[in-house]
Amino acid sequence: MTLYWHDKKVALNIVDDVSATPHLQEILPDYTVIEATCAQLSTQDGVNEVGAELREAMGMEPLELDDRFLRKQRNLMDRLGMV
Repeated sequence: MTLYWHDKKVALNIVDDVSATPHLQEILPDYTVIEATCAQLSTQDGVNEVGAELREAMGMEPLELDDRFLRKQRNLMDRLGMV
């Protein structure tokens, strides 16, 4: 599955195996393509790593991942059954 932010020319390609998928960078040379695995997005650290990459690619300031934010994020991920 791929999510696109056309106005920012950013694509997030979510796959099970990055090495087994076609490389979107070749198809979308003007885009910043970020590839992430399902396993990576199933962890809090992985979500935050990919989020940081997305924010940077879109020219946004990094989030401050303080204890309060991480606690609320963990609670949400628990409720969604992600962890």
